[in-house]
Amino acid sequence: PGKHFPNLPIQTDSTERMDSSKAFLDFIFSDSPKDFKAAYASLYSKPYQIFDILLREERFTNFFSRTGVYGKNLANLLSQFPTSQKDDYRQSLLRENIKAFTLSLLAERFDDLESRGAAARIVISVVKLSDPGTLRQFGTRLGGLPEILGVIIAEGHIKSLDKTHKHRIEDLVSEPQARKQWAKVISELCSGCEVHGLGHRVASSVELASFIRTIPCGSCPSSSGLGRDTEGEPTRRRDHSFGSNMRANVFRSLLGDPLGPWKIILSQQAMENLGEAKTQGNFEKIRRKFSELASGDWAGKKILHRAKWNNSLSYRIPLFKAFYTTGAFILWQIDTAFDERFGEDYQVIKVWAVGNPHNLGPIGVQIHRAQQVYTKTRVEACGRDDLDGSREVRYPVRVGLDGEESGGMDVDVAVVDSDDLPQLAKFYSLTTTVLDNIASTTGKAAYPVDISREEASVVDHGLSPAFILGRSGTGKTTCLVYKLAGRYLLYSAESEARLRQVLLTRSKRLAGKLRVNAGGLIEAKLGERPRLADGNYDKKDDFDDNTKKQFLSLTDEDFPLVCTFDYLLRLIENSIRVQEKGRGYVKLDNSKSIRVIDFK
Repeated sequence: PGKHFPNLPIQTDSTERMDSSKAFLDFIFSDSPKDFKAAYASLYSKPYQIFDILLREERFTNFFSRTGVYGKNLANLLSQFPTSQKDDYRQSLLRENIKAFTLSLLAERFDDLESRGAAARIVISVVKLSDPGTLRQFGTRLGGLPEILGVIIAEGHIKSLDKTHKHRIEDLVSEPQARKQWAKVISELCSGCEVHGLGHRVASSVELASFIRTIPCGSCPSSSGLGRDTEGEPTRRRDHSFGSNMRANVFRSLLGDPLGPWKIILSQQAMENLGEAKTQGNFEKIRRKFSELASGDWAGKKILHRAKWNNSLSYRIPLFKAFYTTGAFILWQIDTAFDERFGEDYQVIKVWAVGNPHNLGPIGVQIHRAQQVYTKTRVEACGRDDLDGSREVRYPVRVGLDGEESGGMDVDVAVVDSDDLPQLAKFYSLTTTVLDNIASTTGKAAYPVDISREEASVVDHGLSPAFILGRSGTGKTTCLVYKLAGRYLLYSAESEARLRQVLLTRSKRLAGKLRVNAGGLIEAKLGERPRLADGNYDKKDDFDDNTKKQFLSLTDEDFPLVCTFDYLLRLIENSIRVQEKGRGYVKLDNSKSIRVIDFK
């Protein structure tokens, strides 16, 4: 247990994978955990399972009923992880999931000193694995949690951290807000100390870090600031206030599980081609080929065939054909886009078309136009020197575009003219959820388009009000619909209750479209689970502003509620009338610009 694990091989036979699939959770929920290596290998191969601790009600309750034991197990396991910061896909995915989990964990309540101590040990273990950007996040988050930060400092975790991981403290307090918050906590901790009794004024991160390294000293009271335990048992139920605990995963909850290390985005043209392939009986072959593409294991798979065109155009980024049957292929290239799994820009696979489309010539011309507006930096970011027949597995690389647009959607839209194909101007994220729905659905399902980092931050933002400013057509309404549907799905996964959300607009026609779109997104993800057949999406109610329905009569099945302002006000007015006066309803003539309402 005192040494870091080496980089473990990923290639294992199916029996080993089956036996070790639960090794991580078995290790966490054990009174005497032993097999660190198996637990690490389990989490390394399937990083998402760490969220089961928070998302599964039984495990959540179990974890917080014995946080002192199970939290310590988790902290000990994380402390053994290698600290290599190489741009390795699997290591990056693992670190990103650990970071997101820990930030979500810190949003929960820790009501006693033992649970705070466990949380402190988990945080310190994760801090050792983190890059400067992540450390700034943790520094600010801990500043808002004085009880846990007090434990981290008073129990000497910071001093121990500094001995093995230099400059971590400076990164933790590099943000002005974090420095102010940390200084306040330190002042309270040292209030009775003869040496540090005056506390510390907020200064530079270097000066504050130097001060932190001196505490606690022999004169610092060990109990200062820590005796804030809440009476009663530490066992607790989940707080269903849905705020910060899973806020960073709203958009991810819409997408479903990825196909592999490589993110794949599909054009509208390719999505339509998939529907045609389904009727031709080739869908499963295409699905297997997508999985091969996403895996990065491309050797001998008929994936890297260079596309050739009967034109004189040159392409700045090579195009490939991945054949799934004779004469039929997936037309793709390497591009860059925001990867929501990491919160960073990464190389992705962009699919332009599927099959053997009759309009392949015009498609090639439009791809050429799209690539012509790529910056030199973006072209270089799409480059690989291993696109040959080598048998090594290729992983996507994190890219830095220095503030340039990384996603393809805005650039592609910008170059569309009257001769271009609109089907190549919009791209969708391809996941197991999307493929499952294309394979099974008989109607039309709504799938989330690929969005930028800025749009994803709007969708994931949920702790405070937000004002979204943008010109027409920039995606403001799309972000709101994704936020509504994503929060619904995320909340449904962790609670039997339904989150009551309302999305308002002035236009009845727009409200109808948004209702259908949001309902389609939710249905696409729910799959075989009960759909919103009894909710407001599928009801025959035309959401007439003259409805006699009351706001107080709405049930969970009526939410998410997407309607006009007038409709919501009518619901409220109807409830007021029934509750206070029991009067009849006043029918409003919506065809007239002037409406008279009787308040007698």
